[in-house]
Parts: sequence; structure tokens; C-alpha cells
Amino acid sequence: MCYLFNNQSFSRLDRFLVNEEWDYRFSGSRQCILLRPVSDHFPILLEGGGLRRGPSPFRFENMWLKVEGFKDLLKSWWEGDNFNGVEYKKNLALDQFQFWDAKEKTNRLSLGEMEARRKARE
Repeated sequence: MCYLFNNQSFSRLDRFLVNEEWDYRFSGSRQCILLRPVSDHFPILLEGGGLRRGPSPFRFENMWLKVEGFKDLLKSWWEGDNFNGVEYKKNLALDQFQFWDAKEKTNRLSLGEMEARRKARE
């Protein structure tokens, strides 16, 4: 933020912050930096993506241990890809890739940001 002698201030408001709980509940959301037609600020479009999609949190009840074959089924779930959120990870990588591309259009990327962009492409 920059303060001037006449008590006016200028600041860059081209980002927003979220915490882990918000990110968990709205995992499909993403931000896009838009063109700045008149203002000296870049507007940000937040696409909500709705409430958290994907599998619901795992809840276990002891009665399932009495069901024949359940232990084997549970073991296959934990060891398989369907419990690791492959689709979520793919969408997250795509969002990161799009974020770095948009940021590069407005600013030069630092070395750390260029490395993060490279990792998002992998």
C-alpha cells in the first residue's frame, strides 16, 4: 500500500485469501484475473464451482466388520486410486496451470513462480 501526502492511498487488490476449510468445502472453485478496461486494478472472477463434489468423508461403523468380505473390500478401497481423489488432483493441477498462465499475462513471473508453473504442467 502506498500513502500520499494528501491522505489518499493506492493499493493492489489483485488477490484473495482462503483457508483450508474454505478450500475443502469449495474445492471446485477457481480464480481468473480479468482484463482491466478502465481501473488500475485487475478484477478477479471467482467461479464458485458449487459445494464440494466427489466422495463424501469416510465414516466407519463397527457393524461393517461383521459383514463377510467387507475387510477385503475396504482394503481394496484404501489401496486403489478411487480413494486418492485422482479427479480432484487433475482439476487442481489444471487450475494451477491456468492461474500461472493468467498471471504471466499481467506480470513477469519470479523464479519461484516459474518453478511452480513448471510443476503444474507436469
